Amino acid sequence: MNGIIPEMEQIISQLERGTVVTKFFPRKRPEKKTLMIRRETRQIVWSRSATSRPFDGSVEIREVKEVRIGKQSKDFEKWPEDAKRIENLRCFVIYYGSEFRLKTLSISALSEKECELWVKGLRHLVQDTINAPYPLQVERWLRKEFYAMENSRETVTLKDVKAFLPRVNCKIATNRLRELFQEVDTRNRNELGFDDFVILYHKLMFDQNIQFSRVYPKGQRIDSSNYNPVPMWNSGCQMVALNYQTGDKSMQLNQAKFKENGNCGYLLKPEFMFRHDFNPYDKNTLYGVESLKISLKIIGARHLLRSGRGTVSPSVEIEIIGADFDSGTKLTTRTIQDNGFNPMWNETCEFETFNPYFALIRFLVQDEDMFGDSNFIGQATYPVRCLRTGYRSVPLKNMYSEDLELASLLVHINVTTLSIIYKLLVKWNVYCNSA
Repeated sequence: MNGIIPEMEQIISQLERGTVVTKFFPRKRPEKKTLMIRRETRQIVWSRSATSRPFDGSVEIREVKEVRIGKQSKDFEKWPEDAKRIENLRCFVIYYGSEFRLKTLSISALSEKECELWVKGLRHLVQDTINAPYPLQVERWLRKEFYAMENSRETVTLKDVKAFLPRVNCKIATNRLRELFQEVDTRNRNELGFDDFVILYHKLMFDQNIQFSRVYPKGQRIDSSNYNPVPMWNSGCQMVALNYQTGDKSMQLNQAKFKENGNCGYLLKPEFMFRHDFNPYDKNTLYGVESLKISLKIIGARHLLRSGRGTVSPSVEIEIIGADFDSGTKLTTRTIQDNGFNPMWNETCEFETFNPYFALIRFLVQDEDMFGDSNFIGQATYPVRCLRTGYRSVPLKNMYSEDLELASLLVHINVTTLSIIYKLLVKWNVYCNSA
């Protein structure tokens, strides 16, 4: 880990050795486990002891959204008697997964000091993992896959590699795979170490005959739910399949994504994505991309209706969905009580989008009921690059992206292109003022 401070290095080393903790489960009683960090693969793993293999479970550090001290999880609430006997400062919760389905890992350490070490170390590792160069992220992922396949001699065989290929959507004839394997296996041992496995992987994945990467929902999604397609688009996947019969946020984003090219079914990949050093999580790799500064005013709306209810109390949420450094909620208006016919807000937000090629803007209109819960009224989602300056009437759509009769928002948009020279001048002025 480059540039790591000595104190943090000691903390990470201690977490690699593992500590005994109590893990709270959603469906069975809490158990003693050894919790450890696998630095090479960037995983949090747990097992009955530090030497037990295979591990009982694992969490990818890149999936961790937050690490929080305390007992704020349903796992602790499930076992109140056990949780009550443990001090709050000895407990921490790891929130991980996708924005559509957040999971929790609920842990009780043996002491407050151990809890503090875990929280401090994990927060550092999360940031370090996010900021890692893309080639390093690929290497860590390959190492994780290699460890999952390896035998006691820390090698993989042709049979292991053949079983691995479906997980990366790679189809190749067995004879061709054997040829490439023997080409890399220069010692004729019929097995490969990690370095040789990486060479074979690159030969397989970057062969000129392989032209498309396809992502699709797992067959286990029996409810026809969808995953978040945005990370797949941002990573350059050419074919991202969804369950079209499900009216959800993922499908709304999919409908919006292809509006940029007239819904013809494809989008040209931006030039910067072809660079070998491009990283979708690092805005410093966006060479030649001009960011956009957007000022957006929500003026009012009309004909907002909710099925089964006469009057509504609407509010509007503006969200940017794209690269991680651009994404987030930019504005949530106040709630207008009992007026869905012609509510007025006149509320403004201003934000900068560093990578407009990835960014989608989503207008979400919700109704607040008597219990303070928000209920869906309508939405409208568009590519940020399709926005134009001026007053605009934004037609609202239902969950399936079908038009809602007469329902619309009135907004004013001001879009300014921030050239690279302009941004350098701003940085120079900030530097001069602080000097």
